[in-house]
Amino acid sequence: MNVLTVSMQPDEDGTVELFVEIRAGRFSGHGSAWFNLQALSKSLEAFEEFPLNIDRVPVISGGYWNEAATQLVQEHVHLSVSPLDRLGKLVMTIKAFTPTAAHSGQVIGCGVVCDCLIDYEGLRNFAENMRRLFAEDVPMIQFEAFNV
Repeated sequence: MNVLTVSMQPDEDGTVELFVEIRAGRFSGHGSAWFNLQALSKSLEAFEEFPLNIDRVPVISGGYWNEAATQLVQEHVHLSVSPLDRLGKLVMTIKAFTPTAAHSGQVIGCGVVCDCLIDYEGLRNFAENMRRLFAEDVPMIQFEAFNV
C-alpha cells in the first residue's frame, strides 16, 4: 500500500514543524522541517490550480538553510507536483530525509525519494486535506490516491 502521512506540531511563534512519512512499495522514509504556517498555507494555492502552471510548479520544501536564510542547503521535506502528459496525469515527488550526524561539516542521514502518479482529482483532495491540517481541523492526513 502507498501512503503519504503528513502531520504538524505548531509552535507559539507562528511556525510549525511539518512531519512527512512516505510508504511506497518496499520503500519508506520520514523527515521534518520548520515552516511559517502562513507561508505554508499560501503555498497550497499552486497545488489548487487547474491546469497546473508549469512556470510555478507547486512545491513545499524545507530543511536546513544557509546562514543568511536565502538558500536551502539540505532538504528534509519536499512535496511537489508536475504534469506528466497532456491527458491529465501528474507526478507527485515526495522527498523525506532525516539527518543523523554531522562529520567534517557534512550532514549525513537517511532519506527516500518517490515519484508517484496522481490525477487532478487526487491533487484536489490532497490540497483540501492539507488545508484542513493547516487549520488544525485534523491532527494528520493520510493520502493514498497515488501509484508508484
